[in-house]
Amino acid sequence: MFKLNKTDKEILQILRKIFLTKKVRPLASDDHLRIWMIRVFFYMSFAFIILKILIVFFGRELPSEYSAMAATPIAFFFGTLFLYINSESENTSILVFGLTWVSIVVALFMA
Repeated sequence: MFKLNKTDKEILQILRKIFLTKKVRPLASDDHLRIWMIRVFFYMSFAFIILKILIVFFGRELPSEYSAMAATPIAFFFGTLFLYINSESENTSILVFGLTWVSIVVALFMA
C-alpha cells in the first residue's frame, strides 16, 4: 500500500468535513451552502446511478434522454467537489487525480 503524504491527509480531512459534518444549514454560512450543494448533487447522482442500474437489470431499454439527464448532476457533483477541494487545499495530490479518474469513469458509464 502507498503512504499518504500531508496533502492527501488534508484532502481526506476536507472530504470528512463535507460528508460527515452534521446539521449543515445552507443559510448559516457560505461554507455550509457549499457543503450542502455538494451533498445534494451527490444524492442526486447516486439516485440516477441506482435507477440506471435497476433499469438495465430489469431488461428495459434505456432512453438516450435519461443518460443525458443523469449525466448533469454527476458533472455538477464532481465539478463542485473538485472546486471545493481546490479552494480548501494547498497542493494537488494523488487523491485528486484518483477522484478525477473516478469522475471520468462514471461519466463514461452514464453516457
